[in-house]
Amino acid sequence: MNMVNEQLTHILYGDGKVISQENDILSIQFAKQYGIKKFVYPDAFGDRLKLHNLDVEMSVLMELRDKQERIEAEELRKQQEFEEANSKVMRKTKTTGSKKKSVI
Repeated sequence: MNMVNEQLTHILYGDGKVISQENDILSIQFAKQYGIKKFVYPDAFGDRLKLHNLDVEMSVLMELRDKQERIEAEELRKQQEFEEANSKVMRKTKTTGSKKKSVI
């Protein structure tokens, strides 16, 4: 989503305006004492940045939620793969374990 010229508020820096966007990096101009700050899009929204345009804010928050859900699904998939591989190793270890030889 093109965020250039969107007005927003940061919890520390106050009001600002998106002056450029390159891929997922937003450059935001704040008051003179803070200058230009860069943020990752859409990660910075939700807890640090709030857009003044509520329609755009809702779209960004939905995009952020979708991204978080994809990340969680990928983490779950990796965890399941790890557990499956670990289970295979454990089964293989049990079936090929060394047998004790009796000493007479």
